[in-house]
Amino acid sequence: MNGGDHGRGDAKVHIKTPLLYSAPLSKRSSSLGGRSISVYLKLDNLQPSGSFKIRGLGNTISKRARSSPGLHVISSSGGNAGLAASHAANALGLGCDVLVPSSAEEEVKALMRAEGANVTVVGDAWDDCDVAAKALAEAQAAKGIESCYVHPFEGDDVIEGHSSLGQEIYQQLRDEAGVERGPDAVICSVGGGGLLRGLLRGIERARTESQPAPLIVTTQCHGADAFSQSMSASVDKGAPQLVALDSITSKATSLGAKTCSRDAVKDALDYRAASNSRFSTVVMPDDLARAAAWRFARDHRQIVELACAVAIAPLYFPDKVLNPHLIGKMEQRDEPLVIVVVVCGGNKSSTALMERYRLNEETRPQLVEELQMQLDGALVK
Repeated sequence: MNGGDHGRGDAKVHIKTPLLYSAPLSKRSSSLGGRSISVYLKLDNLQPSGSFKIRGLGNTISKRARSSPGLHVISSSGGNAGLAASHAANALGLGCDVLVPSSAEEEVKALMRAEGANVTVVGDAWDDCDVAAKALAEAQAAKGIESCYVHPFEGDDVIEGHSSLGQEIYQQLRDEAGVERGPDAVICSVGGGGLLRGLLRGIERARTESQPAPLIVTTQCHGADAFSQSMSASVDKGAPQLVALDSITSKATSLGAKTCSRDAVKDALDYRAASNSRFSTVVMPDDLARAAAWRFARDHRQIVELACAVAIAPLYFPDKVLNPHLIGKMEQRDEPLVIVVVVCGGNKSSTALMERYRLNEETRPQLVEELQMQLDGALVK
């Protein structure tokens, strides 16, 4: 069990995070002499659990806790979802079990335990943990224990919770930045697809008929790109297709679902069809995410993990995919283009890692210049 009776069934477990203008990224992404670009950062790395996951998992657990005060929470996660589940359970005064893969960092497991969670290592990948989590929920039910199994990226309550992020982007652009038309593009990383589905739902609710559909850019690292491969196959077939990875080889382990959500692929296809193909996938080597991560720490004094930095990388290296490829897909207008990046989390990172990334790059000065990104399944040259 966790921290006693301090929680309440109606406790607010996530916050409205800042949307901040980034001068360094705006200048960098406009540096090729093309369109002027204004970049805004949606800082969900500042959530109490350290990532956007608390929106969806917190919503799910809070709803169940209102009707079942003695609920026991069960989560399968390589990190961020487990941290979200353990934080929500702790805030609500509930017990929590988190099943993690062997790749889970000791620091992340310690954070879960600090929230009062029981942490158990199961298997080599998240998929193994998820099977074990469902079995644990069934075993507890057989003993008369009311438990709440929370999927890291599936379930309507999870997606509904994540949808608040998309709605906040439109509200904050209008009320705080004076941008009435909404974003021209939104960039987010994708693992299983829960963030993407919530983002699309929130945008659909927030966007008015007079506002153009933004270009949605999803980013992944090679070796954790089940969603991007699935999208390429689905576009070719004209219907949702799931591509399963044999293993997760990227160090961006928070993206580490060997199979993504079919609903995420379907929602992406639907958005692509309704928005005149304003949907793209970008895949890159880990080293480009590393290069973006340490630059982001230098420029913004915030530390993010690789699974988050992969969404920032297209702006730090605009010649690789942003200009002219992605810019050409955006609504053409006279004003500066507005791009929002979802800074989704920073739990699996440290100042030591940032320094290591920087020093490793110094020993290979041509590395970043030589690396390439894939856009919609094809290598950009």
